[in-house]
Amino acid sequence: MKQFLTAMFLFISFGATAECWVVGDMRGISYSERNNFHPEEDGFSGTFIIKTNGEDASITYSGTDAGGMAYKALSKNSIIGIGANGETQHVIDSWVIHPTGTVLMSKTISGYGNMDSTKAFVGKVKRKC
Repeated sequence: MKQFLTAMFLFISFGATAECWVVGDMRGISYSERNNFHPEEDGFSGTFIIKTNGEDASITYSGTDAGGMAYKALSKNSIIGIGANGETQHVIDSWVIHPTGTVLMSKTISGYGNMDSTKAFVGKVKRKC
């Protein structure tokens, strides 16, 4: 009986932490090498699907994953993403879904020449999925 209750508790606690959001209207600012690191308006026209379940997380953009990115949930509404190609190319994302439905995202890209940049975006949760 004790094992059954323990298993049920684990199932309920992990199931309760799963979250999924459809996010859009991501707008912000970028500083990129291609623009001599001068500020420029930036944004995404598509939608993101952001999922967390315990420590697991995934993010897709308009149905496509970010190729080579590994995501980890720091909590049910905050995610960190890391990608590397060899020892010189790196991408780091951070995401926070605020209780009001505002989404904050930062991204740093390094080792990709003109694409090297740092970016900050604010968007909105369109709906839960």
